[in-house]
Amino acid sequence: MSTLAALALALLTSSTPRTDTTVAVTTGTRLELENLMGDVSVDAWTRSSVRIVASHGRGSTVSVELDHGSLMISAEGRMGAPTTVDYQLTVPQWMAVQLSGMDGDIKVSGTRGTIHAETVKGDVKIEGGSGAITVASIEGTVRVEATRGNVEATSVNQDVWVIGVTGPLTAESVNGQVVLDRVASPRIEASSVNGNVMFTGTIVPSGAYHFSSHNGHLRVGLAEAANVSVDATTYQGGVHSAIGRSFEVVKKGRRYRMKLGMGAASMELESFNGRILLDTPEAIQKLIARYQAGDELEDESEDENDE
Repeated sequence: MSTLAALALALLTSSTPRTDTTVAVTTGTRLELENLMGDVSVDAWTRSSVRIVASHGRGSTVSVELDHGSLMISAEGRMGAPTTVDYQLTVPQWMAVQLSGMDGDIKVSGTRGTIHAETVKGDVKIEGGSGAITVASIEGTVRVEATRGNVEATSVNQDVWVIGVTGPLTAESVNGQVVLDRVASPRIEASSVNGNVMFTGTIVPSGAYHFSSHNGHLRVGLAEAANVSVDATTYQGGVHSAIGRSFEVVKKGRRYRMKLGMGAASMELESFNGRILLDTPEAIQKLIARYQAGDELEDESEDENDE
């Protein structure tokens, strides 16, 4: 379908504060949505069509263009002015989605295609998905659950939560916590500048894991039966093991090492001003549950149990 034909068919100007339309799509079509202000919610169904329900101001224009394998959605107010639109979209399970916004939350649930979702002032939540999954917010919380694929999750000023994910993972925050729970990944890069990093999950024998924080603590859940070599580096913090095994001192006050099993996987732990704690997965999950319930985790300073 040509661009002009698509525009002729799908330019929707509504005098009422609601647009509701359904567009047929073929396998491989990609959804692209830019929304300046307002929330975006995406759910999946088994039909080969996209339903677009948009709540907006009177006189706003919702433009839907199907061209060159992409279904592109955008909106504007009277005389081209910015407008607030809340979208509820239902897409085929296979559809890849690319969503961007300035001021609003984004939620994607039940899709199986690749996902790219980013916003400036809002939360991003992803449930399900496979392939490449990239999510980001500057002022909001980022949460990714039950996905399979390569995940990149970042927030500047809030927390990053990654729960029950399978696949390579990069999780970063500047001023928030990074929480990884029940993750099964062959490769993890997780870091925060001013927040804590918490981890529980499956250690793959050939895996590589790197956790770091400048001003926060690292809390890592490891079973004593894990098969991993752990290298810990700290400058003004301490290291502590509560899993029945002690760290070997490489350079007192700086570098420590521990080998569990055959040490097949590699794990690097780095903190400049914070502590590094190894504990059982169950203990770390209790900490995560407390934090999720709203408890502020205490600022643990170096004590006599540190190495």
